[in-house]
Amino acid sequence: MRRSAEGCRAGWGGVLVLGLLLSLPSRSAWAGPVQLDGLADLGLVLDTSGNKGAAGDRRVAGLTTQVLDRLPVINVVSLGARLTLGGFHARLALAWGNGINVLHTPNPVWPTPSPAWRYFLEAYAGYTVPVGRGLTIDAGIFPSYIGYESYLTRDNWSATHSWLAELSPFYQAGVRIAYPLTRRLNLLVLWLNGWNLIDQDHGFRSGGAQLAWNADVVSAAVNLFIGPARPGDLRHVRWFGDVWARITPLKFLQFAVSVDAGIDPRPDGAGNDTWYGVEAYLRVKPLSWYAASLRAGLYDDTDGGLLSGLPQRLSEVSLTSEFSVHFWTVRLEARVDRSTGAKFDGQTGRELFVLSWVGGF
Repeated sequence: MRRSAEGCRAGWGGVLVLGLLLSLPSRSAWAGPVQLDGLADLGLVLDTSGNKGAAGDRRVAGLTTQVLDRLPVINVVSLGARLTLGGFHARLALAWGNGINVLHTPNPVWPTPSPAWRYFLEAYAGYTVPVGRGLTIDAGIFPSYIGYESYLTRDNWSATHSWLAELSPFYQAGVRIAYPLTRRLNLLVLWLNGWNLIDQDHGFRSGGAQLAWNADVVSAAVNLFIGPARPGDLRHVRWFGDVWARITPLKFLQFAVSVDAGIDPRPDGAGNDTWYGVEAYLRVKPLSWYAASLRAGLYDDTDGGLLSGLPQRLSEVSLTSEFSVHFWTVRLEARVDRSTGAKFDGQTGRELFVLSWVGGF
């Protein structure tokens, strides 16, 4: 009963925060070198697996969005600012909510991180050097370059994340260098602290790269990550690749596909853990205020269960209806998950029904 009351209070608190955010002017109304932005992401989810976990545990297994079953939750509330002074720029975005707590849940195998980091979405500064087309260097905490989906579901087509997104980094800490090779082709090189880590290693032994193409009809990216990423093991190197492409043949129609694959040597020298996944997306937007999206994916972690927690093959299908007016968006989503293991509170499947309300400025 106490958890239920707390969840309801959190939900109504989120409604008030959302109202405050929507009452503020749009980004274009802010003049000067500082640009402000805010976001409120609220959710309610019904999990048919029935919460067969520990007594009183209402967490929806495996997700970083709408993480409590049958309780209204504040998924994410964030406030950010960007400062631009000539070639110098800085970005800070702080956040709070159930989704943020899950995102920054400490891995007990790594050294305990500073609890202050759990409130950070972005915190970096950089400078654009006037060389050629402009060489941009940033250092700090920034969203991950890997994958098609963003942690902030406002920027995605679905109210929840795919398994491909959930099991790859949402953020990283380090240094990134970006350079536009042409008007549409961009190169990104990164020196990173690790795989979804901020201060739990301090080794900065990892690296990454991205080659991205951006155009009206076709956009695509090839992403690479190399470095120690297995908890407690800094000697062995993970090799990971991600490729995604989006096609917009018509103004109201979009297709996308994303593929991941990785290999990680086992510390005992007994071979490697390997995994792969694929996700397909379809989005139709016949009206300015309405869109429908279909997403289907497969994630194979049967070799060792390193990424998903146990040897299994995960599959997921999601159907989402989206209604948008001004600064807010309501999504209704039906999702079906299946696993060859007991992933979902001791069960091999579940059906989720999600109501998501996102707004901001």
